[in-house]
Amino acid sequence: MSQSYQYRECGLDSVWIENGYSIERDDWGDLISLVDVDGLNNAIGARLVAQQRPLNGAELRFLRVELLADVERLGAKLGIDPSLISLWEAGRDRPLPDEMAERRLRTHYAEILSGLDVPVDSGPAGNERLCFRREGAQWVAV
Repeated sequence: MSQSYQYRECGLDSVWIENGYSIERDDWGDLISLVDVDGLNNAIGARLVAQQRPLNGAELRFLRVELLADVERLGAKLGIDPSLISLWEAGRDRPLPDEMAERRLRTHYAEILSGLDVPVDSGPAGNERLCFRREGAQWVAV
């Protein structure tokens, strides 16, 4: 692929993929096909939990959805009121205000990825744009 694709379908505006996708155009618009969506989402989650900056509301929602957890279940897991999760998710671009809950979320998600043999790697530092490329049978941060 010569052009990166902005993967907004994941709920994050900052995710771009360099390959591993195809675009078919018809009268109804574009149909995007991705190779191994679960693997891509795992790579995105691994990158989010490993990065040094605080998570924002959109990233919290991405991780919660990937965990298949509703706000009540995640609130119980993190030891916080579920209504706070909804408030934090609504503040899409704002950092999460509870550092301890964020740390517990990162640890919980990283443990799940470890069980799936997905490495938690922060990838290149200092870039707000999260870029991924398909290499062999896996997605990697670039």
